[in-house]
Amino acid sequence: MKLLASSLFAALMLAAPMVSHAQTVTEAKADSPVFTVFVDTPTGYTFVKMPNGWKYVGAVSQQDARLAQRRSAPKAQS
Repeated sequence: MKLLASSLFAALMLAAPMVSHAQTVTEAKADSPVFTVFVDTPTGYTFVKMPNGWKYVGAVSQQDARLAQRRSAPKAQS
């Protein structure tokens, strides 16, 4: 199961750049674009915004959830 979750997470992270409006968000919002990926950091539960609403797609490890959070954090302006 852990391998499946890690594989799912990796697939989502690899596929996200292929869809121009896909992004990982730090907070799931009703008005998020379709195919946005949300990873709940405390639980690792992963959701994808589909045309008909948010869909639970599995869970990732705590380490992967923290990695996704770091990648989605806003970058500092210089």
